[in-house]
Amino acid sequence: MEDGENKLNLSDLAEAINSPNTKRRVSAMSALSEIKDKQAVPILLQALNDNELEVRWAAAWSLGQIGDATIIPELINILRDKQSLIDTVVIRALGQIGDISAIPVLLDILHNGHKDARLAAVWAIGQIGDITTVSELLNTLNGEDKSVSEAVAQALIKIGTPEALAGVIKWRHPTLSDTDVLTVLEEWQNNEQSYRLTGSNATSKWWP
Repeated sequence: MEDGENKLNLSDLAEAINSPNTKRRVSAMSALSEIKDKQAVPILLQALNDNELEVRWAAAWSLGQIGDATIIPELINILRDKQSLIDTVVIRALGQIGDISAIPVLLDILHNGHKDARLAAVWAIGQIGDITTVSELLNTLNGEDKSVSEAVAQALIKIGTPEALAGVIKWRHPTLSDTDVLTVLEEWQNNEQSYRLTGSNATSKWWP
């Protein structure tokens, strides 16, 4: 897209955000996410204060699509507002941005947030892929909420270190010995290499 055309679109969309029509404002959010131009960030930040929940949700989602790490502090401030109704999409936006500076707040939400926020936080941690979170994620696998534990397992698989993968195997199959866990892990790693080379993906029956 040419610079002139891009600026024109941004100008038009900024005007659309002030439209009294909610659907038009939401459509403007979607269009801004497709442009993926960081010049749209101030417009989207402004829309986070819109009176309509649908518009605020769309603005947060679009900010995640653009992926500007400089706005992480502002997104975290939204999460500190206990009355916020867009916390889950803001959390997912942090995952889409993918910067490790969001990890401390995401871990705090994992431990202390409501269920939907915890699920979003685990997804975001997996997206960011910070290996320093593995030990803490492993410690949450045996929590009371099975859906959160399953989400944690998926995040660990996505992070993909040997420690993370072995922990998931052991969690899913607690009767396996440590030696068997290492055997399954080695088999999986060999299968992954085979898949990359041949497209064949025959995994162990023990693989999660």
